[in-house]
Amino acid sequence: MKNIKYLYCKETNDNITELYFKIHHNIAEVIRKCTNLSEKNLQKYLSEDDVYVYRIVRSDKFEAVSDSVVETIERISNEGDDERFYNHILTDNGKHKIPRRFHTQMENEYGLKDDVEWWVAHFFIGLSYVLFSPDNE
Repeated sequence: MKNIKYLYCKETNDNITELYFKIHHNIAEVIRKCTNLSEKNLQKYLSEDDVYVYRIVRSDKFEAVSDSVVETIERISNEGDDERFYNHILTDNGKHKIPRRFHTQMENEYGLKDDVEWWVAHFFIGLSYVLFSPDNE
């Protein structure tokens, strides 16, 4: 199975675009095991059937690049196995990665620029948040 697979997009009434991605079960299980979020708060981001919701405030900037963002997220996520994804993309060998590191990695390693870089990095930042965030929601 792929590490990340795009499923569908949904527009909400409160100016939010929700992108739904199927997460490899092994990665989802590590997130469930390690997260500090309560089960109730975790469900806002990661469903029991391993679907992650990436929420974006609706804007013309995103709509113009949405297809490229989704394709790039899938391409980067699926370059290796689930261990590589976890250790190299989502974390720094299992340790928390600060947001700037995600941006730097997207720019330097993958050659991303401008809005595509921003939204792709924030996909990974958001998923990392689910993994490492204190439960203060």
